[in-house]
Amino acid sequence: MKALAILALTLIATAQQRNAGELRILLLDSTGAPIQADAILTSQTADLRRHFTTGPDGRHILRILPFGIYNLQASKPGLQPQETTIHITSEHPQDLTLTLPPAPIRPAVIIRDTAALVDPTRTGAAQHIGRDTIDHRRSSTPGRDVLDLINLEPGWLLEANGILHPRGSEYQVQYVIDGIPITDNRSPAFAQSLGVEEFESMNIRTGNYPAEYGRKLGGVIEVSTERDRRQGLHGRAVLQAGSFHTRSGYASLQYATNRTTIGISGEGMQTNRYLDAPVEENYTNHASGGGIAARFDLDATDNNRTRAYIVRRRTGYQVPNELLQQQAGQRQDRTAEETMGHISHQHVFSPTLLGNLRLMARDTRAGLWSNPLSTPIAPFQNRGFRETYLNGSVSGTIGRHEWKTGAEAVFARVEEDFTYRITAYRLNPGNVRIFDREVPPTFHFAAANTNREQAAFLQDRWRHGNWTLSAGLRYDRYNLIAEADAWSPRLAIAYHVAPAGL
Repeated sequence: MKALAILALTLIATAQQRNAGELRILLLDSTGAPIQADAILTSQTADLRRHFTTGPDGRHILRILPFGIYNLQASKPGLQPQETTIHITSEHPQDLTLTLPPAPIRPAVIIRDTAALVDPTRTGAAQHIGRDTIDHRRSSTPGRDVLDLINLEPGWLLEANGILHPRGSEYQVQYVIDGIPITDNRSPAFAQSLGVEEFESMNIRTGNYPAEYGRKLGGVIEVSTERDRRQGLHGRAVLQAGSFHTRSGYASLQYATNRTTIGISGEGMQTNRYLDAPVEENYTNHASGGGIAARFDLDATDNNRTRAYIVRRRTGYQVPNELLQQQAGQRQDRTAEETMGHISHQHVFSPTLLGNLRLMARDTRAGLWSNPLSTPIAPFQNRGFRETYLNGSVSGTIGRHEWKTGAEAVFARVEEDFTYRITAYRLNPGNVRIFDREVPPTFHFAAANTNREQAAFLQDRWRHGNWTLSAGLRYDRYNLIAEADAWSPRLAIAYHVAPAGL
């Protein structure tokens, strides 16, 4: 029933990521007729470069554009190339009409200024990783592609076994996947890896979080999954191999029509060095896993967009032994699996008003098993986490103000079943004491509880001349074991010193 419920959610229909806009382009010739032409959109501030060709109607839609400054160049044989600068500052779709006049008879010399390196309206620390950087990243150990990309950005520290520490904070990282926040630990030892091959872009924040972000705020990693709108049937595959018998692969297949896109993808991996081994010999460090995902996009009209996404992933690995544990014959196995589905709908009410509705359901399970030879302790664990997330927001523009308000709710159930048995209070050589005699030789804990969280927010960004002010207010209510609520004000100010590019 659980799997059927999640699947049913996906049949209804994720909108674009937060703090990202959309550009709707129309190319015309000098008579006003639409033309099919080649174009390229670039942004150094957003680490983005997209080549595309407009349709026979002269139109093309570019989605998931992080806020920033963009340069658009359009060209067609026989017509004069045109170039313009666009500033994306709102989630509202922005229309752009560009006319390509006849090419001049005499040669022309065009001198272009360099693209902007600084977004003068940005009020916080954020780095954007685009598709080119993701595609040309350095190869990583299975399960660590995303972590290694993030670790290259300022403000991050990677601890053993892939645990991220933004600005020194402990376990305070959240991922926002297509607008859905995931706040549990996503390091390889605790959860399934995120499918980096499906990523279109990553926006990494380490400060000045708008009020729509809550719960864990050490660092926010906003992920937008792939949206390839090329018409027809197409696919791609990625294969990797390395030392320690490491093998991994990814394949995707997609079919797109004018307004509908259906895609499926799968991935798998195995390696004999999954976690950071405690000893050089790398005992019992084998891992294998994989996943499958399906997505459905529908642009019913220019003002209505619906998306559904479902994914199932599972990873199993052995806990690495130290020398004494290996000699004793210890074997401990860990499993982690997750099924998640999310849907969303986006509606453009007017050129200045946009609405989003998102719904997510997921079931996460983790288990730990130890054989009788485990030493000095034999632990057993079976934990589960079920979560339903609902979010609704409305954003708009009024003059120089770009505002957004919304609310969200979390309904979750946490289950924990943990047992241990001490097999040795001392270890040889050296007869080293591991546990005091007062520590019980066995222990068992089993409990379950429900979690209810609600939040609401209001934020505004105001620009005037070289000044940009970002302000917001968020209210959170939390009820698991403890019950609490809190107000969280947000404020940031930026001033652009244009002569210095500062």
